[in-house]
Amino acid sequence: MKKLTAWLQWLDTHILKLLVVIYIFLIPLYPKLPLRMVNYTYIAIRVEDIFIAIMAVVFVIQFLRRKVQLDKQFVILFGLFWGAVFISFLYNAFVSHFIALPHLGLLHSARRIEYMIIFFIAATSVKSRKDFELYLKLMFSV
Repeated sequence: MKKLTAWLQWLDTHILKLLVVIYIFLIPLYPKLPLRMVNYTYIAIRVEDIFIAIMAVVFVIQFLRRKVQLDKQFVILFGLFWGAVFISFLYNAFVSHFIALPHLGLLHSARRIEYMIIFFIAATSVKSRKDFELYLKLMFSV
């Protein structure tokens, strides 16, 4: 029981780092095959989308538990960008009607945000120079 508790504590401390390492290998090595197509569109849900969603859920849980902290400067800048993305989507979908199918615009906007969430997860998982060097070595090895 003691070993299990020690392992769970280690996992609780390093889960984001572990997920980022898996992500570093998953993105370039796993093919971009669609897992499920969205009906009547050319948009597909892929394995990496599900993995990023899992990473985001773990990140939010760790953030709520105060295991990770965000730099407010980045949060403000990214929040402004995400706000601009959705305002642009809403304007083009419902005011100027440049987007014929609004759900497509929403999915494209959500995918932009999905990829940018990885920045926050990776930035908060780097706690020392050793972590940064590990990520860098893994990226070059992949």
